[in-house]
Amino acid sequence: MTYKQLSQEEAQKSFEYKDGILYWKPRLGGRWDSRWAGKPAGRVKSDGRMDISYNWVRYKYHRLVWNFWYGEIPEKMEIDHIDGNPQNNKIENLRLCTHQENMLNRKIQSNNQCSVKNVYYRKDRNLWVVDIRNKGHRFVSEHQTIDEAKEKAQQVRREMHCDFANDGIHLSKIA
Repeated sequence: MTYKQLSQEEAQKSFEYKDGILYWKPRLGGRWDSRWAGKPAGRVKSDGRMDISYNWVRYKYHRLVWNFWYGEIPEKMEIDHIDGNPQNNKIENLRLCTHQENMLNRKIQSNNQCSVKNVYYRKDRNLWVVDIRNKGHRFVSEHQTIDEAKEKAQQVRREMHCDFANDGIHLSKIA
């Protein structure tokens, strides 16, 4: 999916960045400046993500922060929130990644029934199964207890997913 982007020059001309927040810079003077200049830009949507309306176009907030610092995002690349918090747009919490890497860093899915990422219970064999996939590789193992399965899943996830390994709870939830 392609997104509209601002150039680094346009982003720096329009916004001021301070501690993960973009503030409107003065534009043409008059009513707009007295109402908006110096105030935080953007909004938090109902899903927790943020966006900014600029020149009648909506932009994803974290992508504008990236544009502000580094310029345009290469095609087919995404911006990942390292701690999983879509409202933490500090530049040190953002990283360039592929879609697949971004998906590795997601929280546990809401339909997970055992509260352990990449683990499910197999009734017919009375065993807990760890099933982890990445880049065409698949790891599967069976365990007697959920604790054994959880420990193995964490170990394998770190090996297979490297910097994008996520045990299902975002760092923002732990703090």
